[in-house]
Amino acid sequence: MKPKNTRAPTHNVKTSKAKPTKHKLPPDPDGMFKRAAARAEKVLALYDDLFPDLGEDYLIPHLLHDLMHFCDRHPTLKSFDESHGFAIYTYERFVKENKWIVG
Repeated sequence: MKPKNTRAPTHNVKTSKAKPTKHKLPPDPDGMFKRAAARAEKVLALYDDLFPDLGEDYLIPHLLHDLMHFCDRHPTLKSFDESHGFAIYTYERFVKENKWIVG
């Protein structure tokens, strides 16, 4: 019997429009942030297929947890902390540049 809180698989299903956010999105004059979000949506759909019982609220924390262990086991990669820090730095830099571009 399938648990009640299990979501339907996302393969072969059209992706839905992004949910409205509670905060204002940063400017995206060249669409780079929109493309990045679309890539992330595809990754999360695949991850959801691997763990359909997690539920939407737990997909990202569990994906990050798995990435931490992946980085631990692949010494040619930077540590998760370094990669996470670089990702935040890059995001903030791109947001700042885009705000400057749009004025």
